Amino acid sequence: AALLTAAALGLTGFALTGGDAASAAETTPTAATAAQSQEDTPFDYYAGIPNLPSDHVFENITLERLEDILRYGKGNFVILIGGTWDSATTAALPAINTAAKAQGIEKIYNFDPHLDNAGADTLVNINDKNNAVDAFAKRFQQTIDEFGLTDLQSKNTANVVDLPTLFTYNKDNTGDKVLASTANVADSAELTRVLGTAKNAATRTNGQFYTNYYLNNVSAGAASVFKQGEDKDFSLISVTYGELEKLLQSPGNHYIFFGATWCGNTYATIRYVNQEARKYGIKHVYTFDTILDSTSGKGSPFHIRDNYNNGSHPLSDLYTHLVNTYLPNLVTEDGSHGVVDSKGVGATRLQVPLLLHYNKNNAAQLPGTDQPAGPVTDEVVDYHGKTANVDAKPQPTAREYMLNWYGTTYDDKAIIQGGFSITGDDLSAAKNYGRKVNNDRDAYIAQADHFYSLLNLRGEIAQAKTVSLNGYSADRVAAFKKTLAAAEKTVSDKKATISATDT
Repeated sequence: AALLTAAALGLTGFALTGGDAASAAETTPTAATAAQSQEDTPFDYYAGIPNLPSDHVFENITLERLEDILRYGKGNFVILIGGTWDSATTAALPAINTAAKAQGIEKIYNFDPHLDNAGADTLVNINDKNNAVDAFAKRFQQTIDEFGLTDLQSKNTANVVDLPTLFTYNKDNTGDKVLASTANVADSAELTRVLGTAKNAATRTNGQFYTNYYLNNVSAGAASVFKQGEDKDFSLISVTYGELEKLLQSPGNHYIFFGATWCGNTYATIRYVNQEARKYGIKHVYTFDTILDSTSGKGSPFHIRDNYNNGSHPLSDLYTHLVNTYLPNLVTEDGSHGVVDSKGVGATRLQVPLLLHYNKNNAAQLPGTDQPAGPVTDEVVDYHGKTANVDAKPQPTAREYMLNWYGTTYDDKAIIQGGFSITGDDLSAAKNYGRKVNNDRDAYIAQADHFYSLLNLRGEIAQAKTVSLNGYSADRVAAFKKTLAAAEKTVSDKKATISATDT
């Protein structure tokens, strides 16, 4: 629903229309329903690659999603191993795309074994069997061995596979699971041969990945996060490190969720991050896991969000670069030097889960939020809890929501009342924007919903200001301006109820 209407502010309908003398007596000028697109700018990791059309078939995937496809995907899949940092790979993408479409293939899943998506200066090349970090040297070989991909093994003993390599795969094939493969991606005949083994290839979405993971990894006694069949109604998009960095460099507005399948606190909130995004028509919430293989645990060298500590976390430089370069006004609970990298440089340490909104060009504090001025426009945090100090200089702090499944499950029969993780001010009616809060789930939904609704209302206001008032009668123009002024007043009130329902 359009929030200006939902807030009883008087705009009726949101078709972007001009006016004319014939209609002026009958209608009031209206703003557009493009508010969500104002705050949710489409992003394509492959944009800018020469001769690659915007409707290409490629989808960049994490190691976790690669292994999900190999383990659970039903049917024939097409997978490209290689990175956009490699000129041979990028030069071949247009031809691969054309050949794939000729075979009715909608998706080619692209996995880069440089998990930071960097080239020669990569810090985490898991295709290098001689990598000085033992865990990096072994990790991709583990995938090759576990999922029957030995046909892809490089003859160069220093590498796991040749880059780039294009292959087709079916986990249920009675013979080799690799149906066909080639490292000669510049040869059109080879492309036709390989892709011809997977005509009309299968696809596996982010929604299928997330719902399947949580349905198959329910802890003892825990309630499931998602229900069967909910995979089609999904906004969460898993991204790699390099993909996130390119997103942060791109223009427009973006929703970003730092969360991980291994994280119990993400388990408690991920349903509602997605649920409230769908409510407001938001199609892209980019989700990033700070453990780059998503499985090895917080103590592993794949974890970027921890101190370098004499090399025990060799990827800490990736974290400090990301935060200090792109998220200078990030508000966290841990303060300004939560992570120290190999050069002794510190960066504020976020906890997962954390949902935020981002615009690289924003330099102002926006109305309705305590978020300091900067590219992070809003976060789902408690800016004024007991441990918060949002007015601190230079680095404010705010309490982050570390919740448990038993206080947040959608299943009322399984929810455990009391023992709130969310406490104090966040359980008051004033802080929950007119909602009745009975448990952590209710309180978190209130915070997440207000985050999305505030951004959406800002978008509607911005869109309303583009409406031409030419040709409308004075009373209609006055009514429109009055409505717009009321909306601006609402969006500036940090405690205003914008939407008090979950749907």
